[in-house]
Amino acid sequence: MPELSKSSYTRLLLIIWLVSAALLVFAGRSAIAGWQMGDPDDQLRLVQIRDWLAGQSWWDVTQYRMNPPDGGPMHWSRLVDVPIAGLILLLAPFVGQASAELAAAIVIPLVTYGIVLWLLAAIAARLGGRWAGVAAAVALFAILPATVQLAPMRIDHHGWQLVAFLAATLAYLDTDRPWWAAVIIGCACALWMEISIEGLPFAVLFIGLLGLRWLQADRARAAQLPLASAALAAGTGLLYLATEGLSGTNFCDSLSPVHVVALSAAAAVVCLAQPLTRDLEARRRLIARLVAGGLAAAAALTALMLLAPQCSGDAFAGLDPLVRQYWYNRTPEGLPLWQHKPSAIVQELAGMVAGCIGLAALWRLPSALPVADRIGLTLLYLGTLLVAASVARAAIYPLCLAAVLTAPLIVRLFAESNGAAGVARRMGLRIAAVALIMPGVAGTHIARAFPDNRTSPDAARIADEEAFVGLARRCQSADAIGRLNSIPAAQLMAGLDASPGLLQFTHHKVVATGHHRNQLAMRDVIRGYTQSPEIMRQVLAARHVDYLVACKGSFELRIYAENAPDGFWAQLESGRQFPWLAKQPDIGPYQIWRVDRRAVES
Repeated sequence: MPELSKSSYTRLLLIIWLVSAALLVFAGRSAIAGWQMGDPDDQLRLVQIRDWLAGQSWWDVTQYRMNPPDGGPMHWSRLVDVPIAGLILLLAPFVGQASAELAAAIVIPLVTYGIVLWLLAAIAARLGGRWAGVAAAVALFAILPATVQLAPMRIDHHGWQLVAFLAATLAYLDTDRPWWAAVIIGCACALWMEISIEGLPFAVLFIGLLGLRWLQADRARAAQLPLASAALAAGTGLLYLATEGLSGTNFCDSLSPVHVVALSAAAAVVCLAQPLTRDLEARRRLIARLVAGGLAAAAALTALMLLAPQCSGDAFAGLDPLVRQYWYNRTPEGLPLWQHKPSAIVQELAGMVAGCIGLAALWRLPSALPVADRIGLTLLYLGTLLVAASVARAAIYPLCLAAVLTAPLIVRLFAESNGAAGVARRMGLRIAAVALIMPGVAGTHIARAFPDNRTSPDAARIADEEAFVGLARRCQSADAIGRLNSIPAAQLMAGLDASPGLLQFTHHKVVATGHHRNQLAMRDVIRGYTQSPEIMRQVLAARHVDYLVACKGSFELRIYAENAPDGFWAQLESGRQFPWLAKQPDIGPYQIWRVDRRAVES
């Protein structure tokens, strides 16, 4: 295929982005019209931004309408709020606050999608030319985890994490400006860790890959490790100061002083070893740098164990068992990939297998990519696969890498199909290319081929489930939730999943949402619904609750009733009455009970 000019390549990427954006808006038109955010995290992100614009301190991300009077502590970074808040401030004088918020909820994810698309195309172009970049840009739309996280109304931080990953990957493959590339890798990983500490294992992965270059003879690229390590340490330190100030508290679920100190200790060892080993004979330099690398890792681990030994394991290790059972274990994105439904596993594995095919082609077919970089890219892909296996939401990274790896092969297949002699061979090559562009679709069809041993539900059960899903949609609509403003501002007891919507669309306060730093309040909500009515009475009294609110289409409350058939909610739902609860008229799909404060506190 003839090589694209730079201008044609840029125009094609712009067209692909515009078409993709239009399709995403069309697919999400009902959510946009109904003001339905992607999930509770997106809802609470908007509430956080509103509070900041209303005067809450930059340094304070506590949600004070949750867990009153102390508020619910959050672990989110202010950095993600900045572009959303900036667009709201820009548009609000012209279209009003509500329309400005809706516009930001649509535009910011699509801008993020465009950045991801450009980075993905740039990486693929390095591997196989500009046509490969175009193929990767097209393939992005077929990566379901990516389109879900980058769709309109998704304003949480996951899209920016993907931007950081791809920026670091692109810099890793930059052979023209090795020093500048090293600084970009360090800064991208620092930004990622500030946005979410989930970036830590990937930062270690990139630093490890640069460590392999440090052991080689190429002086320019060997110097990348100390530069990237220094940029990572300095970047995390500056970003921590910029977002947290001098609080000095060590948390395991967000960037904290302990992480900055550990990274700085490792960087200091590497930076000191660089000039000391630079002029050594090759064999002695290799041994000296291996020892220095081990010392750097030991320095980082020592700092971690001395300052915050609790952070050496799972960040959720201290989660209350009840909260883990009813909240964490029913949040699929945080669980290992193998704990998902077989259909979801097969769908994502299909994309990962396609990446392995692209990786094999990268090794077998002619490539301008140096052998050392092919080794590094292979290790990077395998590393992302390991992380994705342990945390399912991380599957987005190997799937995006898979699109990059398959892009040159896709271009080659289409080129060969144009010159194929027979119709069968021509169509076969094109089908193979299309399958590599959207392996998730192929995986879905493969999953359907597996026998399903579960008993098929009867027509009545299917109809009931469809009705319940329809009711659940009503529960999440802005109109239905907004009607609860007819109740004077009060403290509400509601499910964890429903509470962010209550904060977004009403003036009420809630006990808890599904955000783990507020786990004591989360535990009160869960045990109130699942344990005895006496426990709920005690919780309502201790939390000074004015109303208990429940939506008839709540999946969460259904789980409580199914798992605790003798618990409070199962009894209330079955019609039992309690002297400390006074049933009020329903408001849309919401059932309301007024709490008799004197009765619950007696």
